[in-house]
Amino acid sequence: MSENRVKKASQKASLNGLSVVSATQDWNMEALKSTLEHITPTELNQLSRQDALLVLTRGCVCDPQKALFLAEALPSCPKPFIASLRMHLGQEISTPLYRGADALVSLASALQNKDDRQAKNSLAAYYKHFNLPAPDILRNNRLRIGGAVKKQKFIHAETLVSIVMTAFNEEQYVERALKSLLNQTWRNIEVIVVDDGSTDATADILEWFQQNSRVTLIFLPKNQGAYAARNAALPYVKGEYCTFQDADDWSHPRRIEEQILPLLCNSHLSATLSKFFRIHVETGFPYAQRIYPFHRLNPSSLMLRTEILKQFGGFDANTKVGADSEFIDRIKTLKGEKSIYILQAPLSLGAYRKGSLTTDASLGIDDKGRSTYREQYSKNYQKKHLTMRYVLGDKKTKKAKNALTPKPLIKETIYFIGFSPWKTYVYNWFPNSEIYFLKKNIRAWEFKLFYSRKLLRTVGARVHIWGYKAPNHIRAFCDTHNIPVYYMEDGFIRSIELGAKKQPPASLTIDSLAPYYDATQPTDLENLLQHYDFAADLRLMQRAEKVMKKFIESNLSKYNHTKPVEIANTYGKKNQRRVLVLGQVEDDDSIRYGHRGNISNQTLIKLAYAENSDAHILYKPHPDVLHGLRENRSHPENLTSICQIITEDVPFAQAIEAIDHVYTITSLAGFEALIRGIPVTTLGCPFYAGWGATDTRQPCSRRTRILSPLEIFAGAYILYPIYIDLENGKRCEIEDVMRNLLLKM
Repeated sequence: MSENRVKKASQKASLNGLSVVSATQDWNMEALKSTLEHITPTELNQLSRQDALLVLTRGCVCDPQKALFLAEALPSCPKPFIASLRMHLGQEISTPLYRGADALVSLASALQNKDDRQAKNSLAAYYKHFNLPAPDILRNNRLRIGGAVKKQKFIHAETLVSIVMTAFNEEQYVERALKSLLNQTWRNIEVIVVDDGSTDATADILEWFQQNSRVTLIFLPKNQGAYAARNAALPYVKGEYCTFQDADDWSHPRRIEEQILPLLCNSHLSATLSKFFRIHVETGFPYAQRIYPFHRLNPSSLMLRTEILKQFGGFDANTKVGADSEFIDRIKTLKGEKSIYILQAPLSLGAYRKGSLTTDASLGIDDKGRSTYREQYSKNYQKKHLTMRYVLGDKKTKKAKNALTPKPLIKETIYFIGFSPWKTYVYNWFPNSEIYFLKKNIRAWEFKLFYSRKLLRTVGARVHIWGYKAPNHIRAFCDTHNIPVYYMEDGFIRSIELGAKKQPPASLTIDSLAPYYDATQPTDLENLLQHYDFAADLRLMQRAEKVMKKFIESNLSKYNHTKPVEIANTYGKKNQRRVLVLGQVEDDDSIRYGHRGNISNQTLIKLAYAENSDAHILYKPHPDVLHGLRENRSHPENLTSICQIITEDVPFAQAIEAIDHVYTITSLAGFEALIRGIPVTTLGCPFYAGWGATDTRQPCSRRTRILSPLEIFAGAYILYPIYIDLENGKRCEIEDVMRNLLLKM
């Protein structure tokens, strides 16, 4: 702020000669306190909006109660800022904030009050909002940029991701930034670091990583600017996907993993972006230039398909700042507004420090807003892109030149509720639909405020829920207003890897009554099996026989990630009957709704032993439990005196070799054993039980037919699910999915 503006603001406020603006800029707490004690709402309103907000932003640190009083009296004060203050003071808020705002407000308050314990809890709560482990960045009531994260599970995938990082005189930060990239859970990466003519020790530090096979170093003879340096790295990019990082930023270990999944799941997406927040390197506090938000978009996090990056010719090398935003806007112009998916998770930390381009007075951004240069650059590229839209016939700018172009069909609207953030693959499943994602734990007032009216006004809108993972108030709302609700789950031939490892499914089940595993009420699958005339549909039964035979001969299963083993070495020599007990995730809904009463894997083992005391009892834990992705509530390991626990991951087709009987609660694996001719006892009532093909200990009075395993297979595997080709994103048949899986196994 210029001296004239400081003087003018001081004169308008008439605060006994105290300059409001200079006091707040210098972070003089005594001066701030004095300012807030004497200033009145009338005097605050006499200041310019920027100066008034400066007073409130800085003043809320030393006297939040008075700052709230003044903020509510200032007509131009942003509502989220007022809501943040109220939350900080423990008051109720009427204006909803962005996700995790309450934790950030609590964190800032704890740091100011030097409450280390509360700060740690608030930081953990903030990251928990996004299902992320919090980094260890808190030291002596200050935040630092980057820290250790508790051990994460690595993902070894075939898809290579290239990461380009440019550095100019970043000796204090570049090592930390580079290590954060090498510690990514997505292991198949290459990091291309461009030293942009540094004159400090940056180049020497980078040479420490020369021997790392995943690091490529490029040294430019003189400084060319960050975007020219990025373009210099493009010929070295080998990955199918490419992303970027600033040399003074830090990436969360799951950043690459989280950002690449939507691109792998949805072939229509061109790029992804994620959020971050800055840390003031001097104060150690979260920092935001303009009131709110701390939690905001990180343009440098752009991850896109490499072919698009090269097709577009890289970044605008004629500017020192803002080319990230220009490139993002260029993608939206040429590929469409919805071609970029923005993840809300804070996957990076940024440094706010003197000497960077961000803080440069002529090029950067300060509390007053963007510099004149940035503002003009933004206007220039937006004008250029507007021209592109005109040429392309964008309806928002000008009618298409070809007036005879047919109008697109009206899209159906689907609200997805209870879905994990990574399940963006549903865009592929419903390409002609307008899709909205609602968070799992959306509160009643949030739903009422943001979605209820829109849902009622949208003709033909429907709701899709993942299992039963939706609040009761939403289902009640849909029942009251006759809005169709569908329940989705993974299909019975899903993928190579486990679902818990976030691999998209090749099949889904969509039921209009209840999830297929719910035995407490009818489902579409149960009605299909109860009423379909299989005997009359000879073509279906012939097809089912071929598919089932291929399924068995190919050793396929729901998950197909495990490698063949020598099962004889695992089981030992067979001297008696063998009974296989199939473990499940004990808190899973398939048990909760498929079995009356409480039951555990331990109980199942004891029952199998009691009924087969002369047999060799083997217990196979659920793959998610075996891989540490889910926990075991009971302790089957305590029953080694009566059973052998299989501790290695054995393909199911091999696990049932030389097995004489299978016991399960509701596991789908029980049906895979059944179609292979092995007797199955179910303690619960899964979809394949109650039709006379299994020993069902919990019969269902609604299921009155006798069905063969082949008929159940025809209904459950061919007629009921929907299948998709993960390579091209198009709907397909079960035979196509099986063929694709076999090619990858």
